Amino acid sequence: MTPQHDIPTGLNPHADASCARAFDGVICFAGEDWWYHNRGHYDIRIMRELARGLPVLFVNSIGMRTPRARKGGMFARRITRKLRSISHGRTTVDENFHVVSPFVLPGPTGMRLTGPMLQYQIRRHARALGMHRPLVWITVPTAAEVLRDIPHVGLVYQRTDRYESFPDVSRERIERDDAWLKAHADVTVFCASHLHGSERNQCQCAVLIDHGLDEERFLSADAAAEPDDLREIPRPRVGFVGGIDSHTFDPNLFCNVVNTLPDVQFILVGSCSLPAHWCDAPNVHHLGQRSYDDVHAYMAACDVLIMPWRTGSWIQACNPVKLKEYLAVGRPVVSTPFPELRRYDALVSSARSADDFADAIRQALADPGDASRRQSAVHGQSWPTKAQTILNTLADRGLRPETPFRLAEPSEPPVILTVPCSSTPRERTEARPERPTPRAHGVPNVCILLDGGLQPSPLVVQCGSSLLDLHVTRSMTLLEYWRHQLDAISATMNLRVVHGVHGPPPWPPRNADAKVTIEREPQPFRGPAGVVADVCRELSAPSSVLIAEASRLPITDIGALIRDHAAHDAALTIGRNPDGSPAGIYVARVDALMDVPDRGYIDLKEQWIANLLEHGATVRTHGLAGQGLVSIRTRTDLLRAVRRIAHDSPSQASPEDGSLICPTADVARDAVVRDSIIMPGARVESGALIVRSVITQRAEVKTGSNIADAVVSAGRCLSDPAANASLSRELP
Repeated sequence: MTPQHDIPTGLNPHADASCARAFDGVICFAGEDWWYHNRGHYDIRIMRELARGLPVLFVNSIGMRTPRARKGGMFARRITRKLRSISHGRTTVDENFHVVSPFVLPGPTGMRLTGPMLQYQIRRHARALGMHRPLVWITVPTAAEVLRDIPHVGLVYQRTDRYESFPDVSRERIERDDAWLKAHADVTVFCASHLHGSERNQCQCAVLIDHGLDEERFLSADAAAEPDDLREIPRPRVGFVGGIDSHTFDPNLFCNVVNTLPDVQFILVGSCSLPAHWCDAPNVHHLGQRSYDDVHAYMAACDVLIMPWRTGSWIQACNPVKLKEYLAVGRPVVSTPFPELRRYDALVSSARSADDFADAIRQALADPGDASRRQSAVHGQSWPTKAQTILNTLADRGLRPETPFRLAEPSEPPVILTVPCSSTPRERTEARPERPTPRAHGVPNVCILLDGGLQPSPLVVQCGSSLLDLHVTRSMTLLEYWRHQLDAISATMNLRVVHGVHGPPPWPPRNADAKVTIEREPQPFRGPAGVVADVCRELSAPSSVLIAEASRLPITDIGALIRDHAAHDAALTIGRNPDGSPAGIYVARVDALMDVPDRGYIDLKEQWIANLLEHGATVRTHGLAGQGLVSIRTRTDLLRAVRRIAHDSPSQASPEDGSLICPTADVARDAVVRDSIIMPGARVESGALIVRSVITQRAEVKTGSNIADAVVSAGRCLSDPAANASLSRELP
């Protein structure tokens, strides 16, 4: 299952305040569980700050891995604590901050079975909290699989860990979800510079905003006010505060250090997933998990604080929040090396081997150094400051709270990278299939569907989604219909959808085996010929490519166009509708695109085709049979196109009362629907009257409503005049 926007996303991402996409709350799919995880995690702290200005629904982690019975006691503990978490229901922890543990079965199979139930739960809780246009914040990548049916105005992806390296997860699944989120999120937030540097070009907008700090709590921690369970433990004390897990904590290194320093007492504070009795040395004290409100006291009561990390891809991408907390309490810090330590080289001792680690602890005990210097290094890095920086970044992308509020003044601007016009890889929704060996003059290997332009069409503005996401039959979206038509020509033809920066991207078809990729224009303001040339530079010159405008519905034999092109060995063959108008579809030899300049706006007809003719290339036209390619730019166009499919291919459409009602639409028996489209998941309540209108996916028409000549999307209804006014306001 893939996600689907129902409210406008991506329309003019650089809009000013007058046309910003306003959100009335935040739905956060967290990587932790509020009820049993440490509450100092990034998503928890940012959500607590945002809740000072708008409602937040904090969704406890829906999980990435399937608990395994062979893990014995750990399996039982995980199942028990998840059931306890679910039993809390939706709880208001603080004003505007609400926590819920939805019921969902773990793993890919569990998600397929309970995903629809999860979506329903989240929508119901959001509505109950007054959220109709929420911002969705995703930490756990698998949440991408349920985003389809959760209406939202914007998407933030928090990429703070390499979850694909997490034990017992499907690496392929996590990598797929991660790639999808980075390609579609309005903002991807990184907190580690190493991860940001290696992945920022995969994102629409990558921003580096590292962890914040609870300054009041940690900078003022009092070493004298030690917790009761430490009073009987003699000094010197070396402490570790945090989760003790096999993928992060190095037990062998730790045990060797413990044995090397028998006169030092080692304090472990945090939950532990390692086997029982993994370290029974008499100078090791396992205190278990403590409240986040108390961890600063445990840190301050130790003489040295340590981070004995296991080497690997996980820690290489990490920026542990405890690093700043350790420094804030002023204690010396010893750690195994990882990239983020470079920012604090002079303040943290780094050691790889157990012997070097033990020596570093001895030196820190003998000479603790300047505590105030460590504290000064993290001063001014508060969580309100980080949250305000995120709000400012969202505002730059056209996303603002409905009721503006300010949390703090950012201390420094974030490191932001929006994918540049050139030189960076195009984002893709799924791994692009290997390019088959091109055939010189046969069926093209690739169809390029151009889903862009200088401004979104009126229908895109009304629906808030790509035209390719709209249903044109009971079972197929326009994108799926294109795929269906191409399969009739060649089952091996790859479909590459290239969307523009001024409209929302389409979402992949439900068929995971379909050879479809979703890419963003490599360069903005290139014009259709420039975009096609940029996309085709990796193709071999002897091959051909099929080019079509995504805003067209093909009700014709496209194969005849391709065969005509091949038979005449033309440089370009242009499709022509039965009425003589350009059909918006072309077959071109790739070598005919090689002369298109690398920069600048290049129109297809006036510039590229004119240039081909000027140089004597063979340019032909081909008259399309049937109804040709029908243009879809307005509500009226869409309704007309659906009627044409029903007339031309009755098996593809089953209109009822002149309308197209998709199987999963919920339409009351006494509702009256005439000459309209009701898309999957839409709800039409009792007594409603709908005429010549489009009700988009998961939109609602209330009891007794009269809807005529309009498009209803989640949270709004736009008639055609209103759409035109909205278009003039929302576009530059």
